[in-house]
Amino acid sequence: MSAALSHQRSSHVLEASATINALHRRCSMPIRWYGPANPEDPIYRHFSRIVNLTLHAGVFAAINSGLWFVQGMRHPWEHLAWFTELWFTLLMVQLITVIAQRPRRTEPVSTTSTNPQQRDQP
Repeated sequence: MSAALSHQRSSHVLEASATINALHRRCSMPIRWYGPANPEDPIYRHFSRIVNLTLHAGVFAAINSGLWFVQGMRHPWEHLAWFTELWFTLLMVQLITVIAQRPRRTEPVSTTSTNPQQRDQP
């Protein structure tokens, strides 16, 4: 009876492991760019805009939270709310721009290297 239970557990573990591996292959992070950088490729430009947006959002979060923390510890800064709203608005404009400039599915995708020597390298 113990052997049957052990076999059942191991089959569940294998199923779970296979599911996790399938999800990992589908949703692998971080974003990777394979091949040479080609600024003329619309997908490459889109990934570049996404990276810039995430860096901008990270800087916004770090600096803005630090400013609010310092304001809470020391004297109030009357214009901090305006500063935060203005910067957040610029961040939202950048987000809308990234979404609006996303490449359409009908555009050709260049996945091969233009230099044959680079394709042979791992």
